[in-house]
Amino acid sequence: MLNADNPLNKYIYNNKNLIVLNKKSKQPFYKGWQNNKINYLDIENKYNAGYNIGFLLSEKDLILDVDFRNFPKGKNSLQELEQFLGFKLTEKCPTVITGADGYHFYMKKSPDIRLQETIEQFAGIEFKSKGRQVVCAGSIHPVTDKKYRWLTNNVSLSNTPEVPEKLVELLKMNEQDIQQNAEMIRLDQLADLLSQLPIEDFSSNDLWFPIMCASHHATNGEGIDEFLNWSLKDPKYANCEHEIRQRWKSLGGKKLNYTVRTLYKTVLTYGGDVNRIIHDFDGLEDIENDSNEKSSGCIAVKLSNALTENSPNSDIIKALKASLQADAISMIKAQKTIMQVTKLSKSDLNKIIADIKEKLIDDMGRKLAENTLKNQFHSSKYLIMNDNAQFWLYTGTHWKPIIKDYVGKIATVELDNMRKQEIEIEIKENTVVSDAVSIIARLTSSCNDRLRLREKRYPVINCLNGELWLDRISEAKV
Repeated sequence: MLNADNPLNKYIYNNKNLIVLNKKSKQPFYKGWQNNKINYLDIENKYNAGYNIGFLLSEKDLILDVDFRNFPKGKNSLQELEQFLGFKLTEKCPTVITGADGYHFYMKKSPDIRLQETIEQFAGIEFKSKGRQVVCAGSIHPVTDKKYRWLTNNVSLSNTPEVPEKLVELLKMNEQDIQQNAEMIRLDQLADLLSQLPIEDFSSNDLWFPIMCASHHATNGEGIDEFLNWSLKDPKYANCEHEIRQRWKSLGGKKLNYTVRTLYKTVLTYGGDVNRIIHDFDGLEDIENDSNEKSSGCIAVKLSNALTENSPNSDIIKALKASLQADAISMIKAQKTIMQVTKLSKSDLNKIIADIKEKLIDDMGRKLAENTLKNQFHSSKYLIMNDNAQFWLYTGTHWKPIIKDYVGKIATVELDNMRKQEIEIEIKENTVVSDAVSIIARLTSSCNDRLRLREKRYPVINCLNGELWLDRISEAKV
């Protein structure tokens, strides 16, 4: 239970939709957080365990997010906004002072009004509504370590004021704005799209920059962490986080030629799947038609046609890999061209393909092992293989032994999750799961008796309400 003076109580008493964020973070803890049902018990438990909490806005909510760090030099957008409105926001609105010493001013609006999120007139202030979330009072800022806190101004959430009509008229979207906003995607959807693009193919600025612009546009500038996670996977730029953040920030409110459609087209070019993200997007058919010549099959044919007698082995392997991801007709065309250009016999080609598939199995096994440990066993913190070659699982209260088949079952669940995102190549499930379990065993193994199954036990056991001491003959004393 929360204490009576807990800052979250104001949200709970007013039935606000709260979500769990990661510890000292603004990022949601659960996938699909936009559709999570309210579970105040989970909110209380996670908050008491140190997690941040977010407020998921509805179509009736409007938050004025003021960040002084984003004000243009020599301009005080908050002061100008208050002059425009004719009153001090801190006196009229429920107000949260952010961990960066900014403000969240709470207002409400008519659910059928669509408002712009930013305007140049009040640069540095965001007007957030449905689909967005803000960090709640009581949570900790990820950079400053300061708590978000309610401003004492005697304005309760139950008395949240309506957004003034003059501000509505200023922020109201026109038809073009509404269409552009309808094409925005969630942060998890951006991560899904980027996961289908091989970062090594975007090592040049000419190829990488359009994806950055498109990602910025698709998330209204909110997707920096997802874009960084993708970009930093390129070893050449693994230490360039600051530079990438600066370039992302420089995009600001610029009108760019690259939009969310650029992302869709690029993913389709690589044979990826965008349907699970844009089920109701009317422009999908046009995008698919535009990208038809760039499908995975056409890429395979294009790569094979580009080969010459002097092409390096790496280009040949790349073309063969592309052919394995293509449709049947394109695969046959591409592999036939590869044989003609390289003078390889059918049997030689099959040997190379077998080697590629074996390498793919190894790669998939390693990836499945790492994903299973990360997503199913808390980054391997909850699973170890002791020095007796026995898997042990932490249940949250104690360690218990489990068999390899159970680990294989959990890996199979993770494989099903991966299949929703990966381009599949025919690999037998038993092969890749077995390989993953073996890798998991190696990654979690220890040469020490970490659970002290055979060594002398520690003389003290920490309990919830005290300590239990054991003497030499195992008699207990509290």
